[in-house]
Amino acid sequence: MRVLFLVNRASGGYEEALVDRCVDAVRGAGAEVEVRRPGGPGEFRALLEEAVGSYDAVVLGGGDGTVGLAADVLRGADQPVAVLPLGRGNTFYKSVYGDGDPCRTLRGAVAEGSVWRVDLGYAVELDRFFVLGASLGFMAEVLRSSSKYLFLGGRPAYALAALERVFRGVQPAECAVEAGGREVYSGGAMLLSAGMTMYRAGRFRLFPEARLDDGLADYLVIPRLSRLRALRLLRAALRGAHVGFGGVVYGQASRMRFSCSRVLGEVDGDIVGFLEELTVEVRPGMLSILVPRGEAS
Repeated sequence: MRVLFLVNRASGGYEEALVDRCVDAVRGAGAEVEVRRPGGPGEFRALLEEAVGSYDAVVLGGGDGTVGLAADVLRGADQPVAVLPLGRGNTFYKSVYGDGDPCRTLRGAVAEGSVWRVDLGYAVELDRFFVLGASLGFMAEVLRSSSKYLFLGGRPAYALAALERVFRGVQPAECAVEAGGREVYSGGAMLLSAGMTMYRAGRFRLFPEARLDDGLADYLVIPRLSRLRALRLLRAALRGAHVGFGGVVYGQASRMRFSCSRVLGEVDGDIVGFLEELTVEVRPGMLSILVPRGEAS
């Protein structure tokens, strides 16, 4: 089996020792391994495009941004990929593989793995594919605020930034949400979000019913809340219990549209500026993930 490691050294959680250990683990499974360390997104894209069809698997060494970039390159291709988590949050890795040792997981995927075809989201106005989610409002504000706390690591940074935004307050915007061809919400909202994965921002279980291969995106609307209720909801979101809060709207659809006054937006953790409209469509089965046998679910 031929395996290419594409390693993003600029990832926020990069560890050379972890890369070396996982390369050795995959070689120990009998694979022929090549390791490349592209110097930037352009070289990463070029190497990945060259790899399609030339390797039995490509291991993406990086964080959620690296996986998202790969998904944009590979959408619809049959090239299997696996993930070596080197980012700050590693939300996509957690959603696919859980919290186990990444080197043992990679060895199992290479030795006797199976291919799991998972869905991608598509932000129409931005012409951008994504693996985690897209949102307007609170989530984008949290991501923008988290930069000052990144020295603590990704997940603590997101948690502290979320607390900061709650106590400083988030100005709600007047919004309307359509999902599955019908209006599901109209009014003031702190957060509008579409999710492909159960988790966002590392550890927040924002979309407890999300599945990676069901052809649907989950949508979440959090209405205008007092600081106290927002704090309670934030705590509940760690375990996915926020869905039952009064006024919270949650559901699933293959297409949804958020319309607001100008609100800060994000896609897969990247701030994309102020938007008035965000349409999300699901593109089923467009990314092939190599997983240890029996772990696709």
